[in-house]
Amino acid sequence: MSAGTALTNPTVLLERVPVRERGASLTRSAWRIAVTANEGTGTIVRLEASDGAVHFRGDGLFLGWGADEMGSAWDVLARSDAPPEPELMQLG
Repeated sequence: MSAGTALTNPTVLLERVPVRERGASLTRSAWRIAVTANEGTGTIVRLEASDGAVHFRGDGLFLGWGADEMGSAWDVLARSDAPPEPELMQLG
């Protein structure tokens, strides 16, 4: 299966997750979509590097997909018609 193959009945959960690069002592944040479809389940993690590069990592249903395929799938699956949740300021 690849990005060209449409997933049937996909359900997507978009969330912010902590990530750590190998050999780094800094924890960063990335976006992750968890997808459940008739074809199976899997996740895609999207990390925006400080130099502006975007990296993808997939598992489950998306294991073995190339970065371009995961990027295309991300563009389709991570969209939502729901209004964004308000963010509360963390002071102190």
